[in-house]
Amino acid sequence: MLLEEVRETIEKKYNLVKREYTFTNAQIAKKLKVETSAVRESVLVLEKQGLIERTDLAISRITWRTCLGKRE
Repeated sequence: MLLEEVRETIEKKYNLVKREYTFTNAQIAKKLKVETSAVRESVLVLEKQGLIERTDLAISRITWRTCLGKRE
């Protein structure tokens, strides 16, 4: 259930135009009003499905690029 909410939030917020956007787990958690750790697990599942990818791996923050809804 949370996985679908995370996916829908990413699609609505970050795929409004034909560009790729970056976001953090904390931004999605804030939008859904849940803990960052809960979002982290869902985001990892979306990464395994190939729908998002890591762009920056820092100590305290992971930045992701969405591949959801990309149109050629």
